[in-house]
This record gives sequence, structure tokens and C-alpha cells, in this order.
Amino acid sequence: MGKLDAVLKVSIIAAALLGSCSIAYYYLAYLPQRDAQLDLERKQERKKVDAEKRAAAQRAAAEQRAAELRAAEQREAEQQAAEQRQAAEKVAAQLRYLSCLSQASDNYDAMWAGACKRSAEVNNDIMRNRVDCIHNGIMSKADCEAIWKLHDGSANCALPRGLEAT
Repeated sequence: MGKLDAVLKVSIIAAALLGSCSIAYYYLAYLPQRDAQLDLERKQERKKVDAEKRAAAQRAAAEQRAAELRAAEQREAEQQAAEQRQAAEKVAAQLRYLSCLSQASDNYDAMWAGACKRSAEVNNDIMRNRVDCIHNGIMSKADCEAIWKLHDGSANCALPRGLEAT
């Protein structure tokens, strides 16, 4: 049994050595390599998550800028519309003013022409009185003409100072 014992002992030592090598390989080579691989995967996953977060933040920032730009454009459009309304209102007010001024001028001219016409109608009475004055010999012809002076009957006449309101 001596040889068998020696083979058994060598087999047990070889088995123990093989087992310890396997355990040593597991702890010294496989686990560190697996941990390194897991660390690498975790880092890549973190980078991926960080990249997604950055991309989402950039999208949100771009959307925010776009919304602000749209709001600014809308405010500008509203401001331009308000300025156009104000300009249109100003033009309309100016047209109303010019129309009123024209109407007042036309009324004034018509009233002046009417007063000149009435003044010319008075000339008939003045002529009669002048003729009567001259024919009756009450005064000299020059005095009668000075007293019974004819009015200008044109539309642009010079109206007398004391004109009765009609």
C-alpha cells in the first residue's frame, strides 16, 4: 500500500493545489477583471445617462429660447400693430381736422359772399336816395355822392364796419 498511499497523497496534494489555483485564479484574475468590466460598464452607463441628461437640457434650453423668440416676435408684431393703429388714428384725426377746417373756410366764404350780396342789394336803395338827393337839389352832387356812397357788390367785397347780423 505504500505506492497507493503515495499516489493518493500526490492526488490529494494535486487536487488541493488545483483547487487553490482555481480559487486563486477566481480571486486574483477573474473577479478583478469582472469588477473592472462592471466598472467600465457602469462608467459607460453613467456617461450615457449624463449625455442623455445634457441632450435633454439642451433640448429644453433650445425650446425655451425658441419660446422666448416667438414671444419676442409676437410682442414686436403687437407693438407694430399698435404703432400702425396709432398712425392710422393720427391720420384720421388729421383728415377730420382738415375737413373741419375746409368746411369752416367754405362756410366763412359763403357767409362773406352772402353779406356782400346783401350789401349790393342795399345799393339799389342808396342809388334811389342819391338820385333823389341830387334831383331835389338839397345838397351838391359831390355831397350827395359822399353821403350816399355805393357798396362793393362783388363776392370779395370790403364789408362795412357796422354790418347787421342776419
